[in-house]
Amino acid sequence: MKANDNSYNCAPANPYFVGWNNIYTVYDAAMSAVQSAGLIASEFDITNEIDPAFHTVMGRMIVDNKHTGPGINPRPLEAVRYYLNTYGSDYLHASYSTGDVGTVLSYDCSSLYGDSARLTRTSALVSAIAGGLFGLGSISPVNGLPCATIPVTSSSTVGMPSTSYPFTPPTIIDFHTYIGGGASEVTLLFNNVWSFYNSFSPIGWRGYNHDVYTSIFIVGETHSNVNACGQTKTDASNVVTGYNASSMAGRSPTVIFRPWNNVQEGSACYPYPHTINPPYTPVP
Repeated sequence: MKANDNSYNCAPANPYFVGWNNIYTVYDAAMSAVQSAGLIASEFDITNEIDPAFHTVMGRMIVDNKHTGPGINPRPLEAVRYYLNTYGSDYLHASYSTGDVGTVLSYDCSSLYGDSARLTRTSALVSAIAGGLFGLGSISPVNGLPCATIPVTSSSTVGMPSTSYPFTPPTIIDFHTYIGGGASEVTLLFNNVWSFYNSFSPIGWRGYNHDVYTSIFIVGETHSNVNACGQTKTDASNVVTGYNASSMAGRSPTVIFRPWNNVQEGSACYPYPHTINPPYTPVP
């Protein structure tokens, strides 16, 4: 396991790229329609399941270092925040979703970022948005996880890129997981999320960052309570049972669960809208 940390800087520009200004026109029209309907955008997920750890070229969805030129804003995060703010939504709800890193049952280790390696994609995203380093750096892979090579030194980060453009972090962490292995595995994962949040607390080892520490945590995709689309009701029950047994249970501010459903006509995982029955109730 060794991703190419140089891809952010070295991957060529897309010769068929439609252009940021055309994309921004779509963003503008979408947010205008939201406002016209009397709504606000609770979240704008700019890139679904972005992965600036294993694929640093995806950092260009934060700051594009190739598709630039006169009259072009190469910072899509900045542009989306502008349209959210212009049309009456919270500009810090422009975000990116990430996924967990799978491994064997009960195994865990620390990533180069100082968090659980299961959260490496989220750790890399938060660092990239802040203008810090992202990628994998020097790792010692174990059981599918990008474990940090110990000891971590200045040479551990050689080759990792940075956008060199710090943003205020979003006030949403959108995290996708379809973890299996029972409720205890879910508890372990959410305890790791709790430790990640606490590192930004007033006494956390990273130093206090109000926006991250108090951000809304969204489980943006997870198991639905159906025996379909590769999911089972047992998996859904385990996700909530495991969450309720974790340190995240009862966290304030909000934790939101969004069970996955493919709503495409003719291939939906279950009828839509769908009442969850029996209900699975996370501790608020």
